[in-house]
Amino acid sequence: MLALTGLLAGCANDAGTTVAKGNDATLLSADMVQNATTASGTDTGVLTRMPAISFADTLHDFGVIREGEQVMYEFRFTNSGKVPLLVAGTQTSCGCTASDYPKEPIAPGASASIKVKFDSKGKSGLQDKAITVSTNAPYTPQLHIRGDVSTPTP
Repeated sequence: MLALTGLLAGCANDAGTTVAKGNDATLLSADMVQNATTASGTDTGVLTRMPAISFADTLHDFGVIREGEQVMYEFRFTNSGKVPLLVAGTQTSCGCTASDYPKEPIAPGASASIKVKFDSKGKSGLQDKAITVSTNAPYTPQLHIRGDVSTPTP
C-alpha cells in the first residue's frame, strides 16, 4: 500500500515516473529514465522492467451529436510491459468530459479500459476534448473524443 501511495503522490504532480520493484516503488524523473538508456550508449535495462500502456485507439469520433445529449466511449488498453501497470488518474480538458479508470494494478499482458463520458449540454459545433492518462509507465498517453454538436430545431 505504501508503494501505491508513493505512486499517487508522484503522478499527481507529474514529477516523474514510478517503477515498481518487488513490494517497493521508486520514483524516476524523466531525465533519469532518459539517462538510463543514453549514458555511455549503454542500456541499463530500466525501461525493460517497466510497464507499458498500449491503446487500441486514442481517438473516437462520435459524429453528429444533438446538443444536450450525453455520449460515452471506452478506450481499451493493454499493459504490454513486464511489471504491473498502475493508472494513477486522468485529467480532462473540459468540465463537460468525465472519465473513469481502473483503480487496481493491471498485470503484464492484461487489458482494461478507460470510460469517457461527454455532456454536450450548452455546446455547439465541432468539439475535441482531450483526456491525459497518468500511469507508472514512461509514456503519458493522451486520448481524444470528438463530435459535431448540432442544435435541435424548435
